[in-house]
Amino acid sequence: MADVNRWFTDALYCEEDDKGSHHVQVMTEWGDNQRAIYVFDDHYRKKKPGKTDFLLLDGWELPAGESTKKPPKLPQTTQNGQADGEGTVYLACGFVDCKYNLEDLTAPEHITGLRLPDLARYVLLHPNRDEIAFPLHKIHDALVEC
Repeated sequence: MADVNRWFTDALYCEEDDKGSHHVQVMTEWGDNQRAIYVFDDHYRKKKPGKTDFLLLDGWELPAGESTKKPPKLPQTTQNGQADGEGTVYLACGFVDCKYNLEDLTAPEHITGLRLPDLARYVLLHPNRDEIAFPLHKIHDALVEC
């Protein structure tokens, strides 16, 4: 995980970050906009279901007021890759067009057969860069430059 954290930090200018053994969260500059990138695996999702479920919702708006209803059913995440191991890595990304709101949250994606510590190897060894999830392109490019 130390390598994964270093590769994220080297590949992306991180204004803010939070990294652990099964998650990486960064706020970064990307072109003219800020981006929030969340990458976590099934271990983290099991440990923090409320936080990760919110990230996997299709959109960011919450209903007004309090509710006694059951939480909304999560949408299916799009599979964006298959590895040979165990687990699942999830990716959620959005960008800030101004300092006030995260906008244009992309549909969450997942890579099956992968856990976060093996993400850098998966990205680096993937045969086609254009087939990996978009937020991981910069990680791929930074790894290739090493």
